[in-house]
Amino acid sequence: AIGNSASLTAGTIGTGDGFDTVSQENLNAQFADLEWHFGAVQPGESGAVLGATVAALGNSLTLTAETGDLYLDTVIQTNLGDKSTAGTFGQQANISISTINSLAAPATPVGVDAPTYETFDAEMVAAAIGNSATLNAGGDILLDQVTQTVEAKQRAAIGMGGIYGLGDLSVTAVAIGNSLSIDAGGDIAFDKTDGGIDQIFKRSLTADVDVNHIGVDGALDFTSAAIGNSLSIAAGGDIDLGDGNGIDQSNTLWQRATVDLGEINGIGDMSLTTVAIGNSLSMTADGGFGFGDEGAIEQTNSRYQEVAIGLGELNGAGVAELTAAAIGNSLSLDAGGALSGTGSITQTNDGVNEGYQVASLDLTGTTGSFASFDATAVAIGNSLSLSAGSFAGTGTLSIVQTNAYDQTVSLNLADAGIGAGAVTSAAIGNSASVTIK
Repeated sequence: AIGNSASLTAGTIGTGDGFDTVSQENLNAQFADLEWHFGAVQPGESGAVLGATVAALGNSLTLTAETGDLYLDTVIQTNLGDKSTAGTFGQQANISISTINSLAAPATPVGVDAPTYETFDAEMVAAAIGNSATLNAGGDILLDQVTQTVEAKQRAAIGMGGIYGLGDLSVTAVAIGNSLSIDAGGDIAFDKTDGGIDQIFKRSLTADVDVNHIGVDGALDFTSAAIGNSLSIAAGGDIDLGDGNGIDQSNTLWQRATVDLGEINGIGDMSLTTVAIGNSLSMTADGGFGFGDEGAIEQTNSRYQEVAIGLGELNGAGVAELTAAAIGNSLSLDAGGALSGTGSITQTNDGVNEGYQVASLDLTGTTGSFASFDATAVAIGNSLSLSAGSFAGTGTLSIVQTNAYDQTVSLNLADAGIGAGAVTSAAIGNSASVTIK
């Protein structure tokens, strides 16, 4: 009715129920519906190409298969909150894909040349407000659904069961335009098949990403938090973002972000900009990094600013740089051995409009050959720096600074081993320096 088109070109499309409906109407609203239940290309058969432009708003769906199976349940797009109630003008799009299987090569007998399998491409532009999903897989992809709705609110959800093999995945499907891209040489699993990526924009911004495991030689880069912060990971080993929500961020009356990292193992790089007011965490590890079981990075900005970092263990010839304190102070770690900080770094600015700043740094033990520690963590900008061949704070190594009606500071070095330490910690800018051999 409004000039959109549907085109099909097929080498081989398997049997099935075929097309149910291709319809389009232009009344007070626009409506388009394309639905087919089954289209398959079996290994060894000629390739199939499917191209369609059917949605009422001109969005398109393109599938190109050389080898493998396609099972596509529905493609539906509506510009009308309800077709029977013209004038509501809601936009809605739904793609439901049960299985995309490509290059699932059987075992090859000894002495027999393995067959050559072509790559599989699937390109989709079907969400009601024009977002897209692109998949290129050398293994198996299971994509449950891509849904998007914009009426009084915007909502997007992507459910992914498993991604395996040398595949590329690029998704721009969340309602306010954030993106996910994955390049993996091993295994990637999204823990929740019913909501790997979920984002809602109404009166508030909310984003949730749940990633369970990233295998060998995998790179992960996504911008998914509701207010646009980003996480990028490159790993030569394994990355585990805990059992719960890997990244959680909300913007209502306040901004809040939580990152839970279970374990990072292998020669990997990690760069994080996830806290609600844009502070960052970067890591390079030749060994392993482990954060606590709960929120490793947490930041809240409402009437006050608060940040907490829990360090479980930093092990191996690694570098960790953190800028995470709520009012912009920084912590940097460089370890040739192991660093253990079972305490925390916390900072508060203007608790409940009481007009004070508080910072606390607590490290129970820092050990390892040629381990250096440099921190700027106190609330009003004073600094602590430690350089040690071997440094141990077996009791409580802490810096506490308060600026309310008065200024106070406390420094406690329970034990300092062979090495050197320099300290600047007084609340009103005075300094204390310690050198230990």
